[in-house]
Amino acid sequence: MGVPTTQAGPQGVTFVSAEAGTWESIGERSAHFTAVQLLSDANGVFTGTVTIDAYQTVSEDGQTFVSDERSSVTIRDAQNNVIDVIRGGPPAIGTRMAVGAPGFPEPSPATASPAP
Repeated sequence: MGVPTTQAGPQGVTFVSAEAGTWESIGERSAHFTAVQLLSDANGVFTGTVTIDAYQTVSEDGQTFVSDERSSVTIRDAQNNVIDVIRGGPPAIGTRMAVGAPGFPEPSPATASPAP
């Protein structure tokens, strides 16, 4: 999974670490996933964390997943005080990557780039 290295939020623009997390199966094709990212300012000072708590269902073919309404994002400051909890919104959707197939959908004719 890849995420932007910077983000704008309640503490202004912050730099974001890679995610460290874990998951467990909660059904035949579903999982509960939790990951944490560390936040810092432009000087490298630790400013808090972001916790992603997602409930995901994998498609029958195993190639995609979608999160459900139980998923949330919790933002904490450097003292571990909860600044914001985000619930709802559009679901997260993921596509399995493979060698030579990065998982991007085929472009539609209207948005396809011209050949060089």
